[in-house]
Amino acid sequence: MTVTKARLDALRDTRHGMNEVLHLRPDDATVAYVHSSLEAERIGELNEGDKVMQFAHNQFTEAIQKARHQGVSRAQFNRQSRANEHTHALNP
Repeated sequence: MTVTKARLDALRDTRHGMNEVLHLRPDDATVAYVHSSLEAERIGELNEGDKVMQFAHNQFTEAIQKARHQGVSRAQFNRQSRANEHTHALNP
């Protein structure tokens, strides 16, 4: 086979160049990875939010119980004070 300019030009014309067409759609693996990453991020955020809400609920419940206990203690103290006042008034 002899090498001629015409033969080289023909080979150059038919050679595959770089793919000049841009494919703007990601492949299936990339799409699946992005969706799973977003879902994992969403689930993580939900779990963190649930933890924060549970912690706040526990603090609120404890605060209510403490306030009730203080109220009961105060009421008992006031009852005892009034009872003592009445006994002192009756027995000077």
